Amino acid sequence: MPRRFSGGPRLAARRFFQTRGNVVSDLSNTARRHGPEPAPPAPNGPARGITKALWEYVSRPDIALLYDSYFRGMGLFAFDCQVLDLLLRKPGRLLDMGSGTGRHLVHFARRGFDVTGVELSQHMIGVAGRKLAAEHLSARMVQGDFCEMSAMPDGSFESVICMFSTLGMVKGRANRTAALAEAFRVLAPGGIFVMHAHNRFHNLFISGGRIRLLASYLRAFAGRGEVGDLIIDGYRGVPRMFLHSYSARELRRVLDRAGFSRIKLLHLNEERTNVIRAGPLAGLLANGFIAAAFRPVS
Repeated sequence: MPRRFSGGPRLAARRFFQTRGNVVSDLSNTARRHGPEPAPPAPNGPARGITKALWEYVSRPDIALLYDSYFRGMGLFAFDCQVLDLLLRKPGRLLDMGSGTGRHLVHFARRGFDVTGVELSQHMIGVAGRKLAAEHLSARMVQGDFCEMSAMPDGSFESVICMFSTLGMVKGRANRTAALAEAFRVLAPGGIFVMHAHNRFHNLFISGGRIRLLASYLRAFAGRGEVGDLIIDGYRGVPRMFLHSYSARELRRVLDRAGFSRIKLLHLNEERTNVIRAGPLAGLLANGFIAAAFRPVS
């Protein structure tokens, strides 16, 4: 199960900072441990919003080991780095929520940032550790659930990111709200939060998307989910993968309710290599969004 911290805020904070040393070596050891996987968390257990399909996804070593090659050449992975570099100009303390195989950890460690990642998959943590070690870089990583990060003190980071629709993989509005609340809490006043989300209306233009979107509305009408909840069969060989997709209006609303201000949305083009011009149809035509928002200073 994802590692949890307990014992009150002060003890939790001390334990968190104790995990921050010699992390590359620790991650390499983790990568070599391929023993039995833990059972998935109970629906109401400590890992919130983690579906059975997502637990299978993060528990499979093959998905982690082939992750970088599977997504090699994806336009979004180059473009979101360009956007982040424009937004995060000054090195500081950065938290990556759902850091995966360390794509952004490595990038920002190269730039001199003090980087920390929270990730469910021990196998992805292992891959990230090897990549960091290969370049003699360091990062701090916690295997755990970013919906509940009480081990991290308030205002610990100048920047928090949650990219490649990672927030959308969390099931349940309350759980995603909790994740945004945690991002807000650990962000220093004046700090910036950046996230990526899929546009639910883009499903109108892709194969099978209209059926998935219609099913989302029907389930929501029947009280068995929320509008934007998509079920995708066969993603990376995992059946019934959950993904919440946003509208531009919903994304702005949830960020505002979490307390963020100065919310800006970039509407991505079909290839996710640039933005499309803002206009009345942008929220319909965009492939997805990169949102940037700030924690108010006071």
